[in-house]
Amino acid sequence: MNQGKAGAWLCVILEGFVNMRKEAGGKKIRLCRLGPGALIGNVPTFMNYKYQRTISLTAANQVRVGLFDMQVLMSDFANISNTLRKLALSLDRRFAELTDRVAEAHGKGLGISSFLHRRTILPQGSKESRAWEIEDGIATVLRNVDGRGVVPLCRLGPGDFVGQVPFLNIGHEPNAAGIVGSANFRLRELDTAALQKEYDRVSPLVRAFLEHVANCVSIATMVAADAVEPVPLAEEARASNA
Repeated sequence: MNQGKAGAWLCVILEGFVNMRKEAGGKKIRLCRLGPGALIGNVPTFMNYKYQRTISLTAANQVRVGLFDMQVLMSDFANISNTLRKLALSLDRRFAELTDRVAEAHGKGLGISSFLHRRTILPQGSKESRAWEIEDGIATVLRNVDGRGVVPLCRLGPGDFVGQVPFLNIGHEPNAAGIVGSANFRLRELDTAALQKEYDRVSPLVRAFLEHVANCVSIATMVAADAVEPVPLAEEARASNA
């Protein structure tokens, strides 16, 4: 699977291992290695056949995969609520954003002023248990790194979610990251109890793909947090007031 190429298939690794890489500046940056039982593909793949892959996968040894029936996948995702569908797509956008941060860290660097905003929406370490959908404005997920500064992980916009979704563990807000937003930032609270009930009754395939993307987000977060140089708190404050 090659970065930048269109793809409309999804599969599961039956045997062997593959390396997940992000290409940037002529370099191939390894994100992780996937093994038997891991899924290959993205949620948008079967919602938009013009979707371009954001990463590359290369075989580490002899690999055998099983292809999913696209009609079954499309039918399963057509039967979930619009809210859960948007949640899945938002997760995938987080993953793409995180791999972009890794690429930027190995290339031209980050445009810090485009990530930092005046308004704190959700501080890192908050005990908040709710989740919201962004209706307007732009937000950034920031991780505070041992008091040395913050690492901008990803940008979020209208249609994306922020907060704690009970069935997703991605290593972001509120425990391991915070959210800052633009002046026009506006949210709509999600019914997480209803989402949990729906998640409990969706098809195993839908659940597996949500868990797969959540795992990818978690892994990419660890790689990005190590690769991106923290912004000193004094510089953060200056950028926020710009």
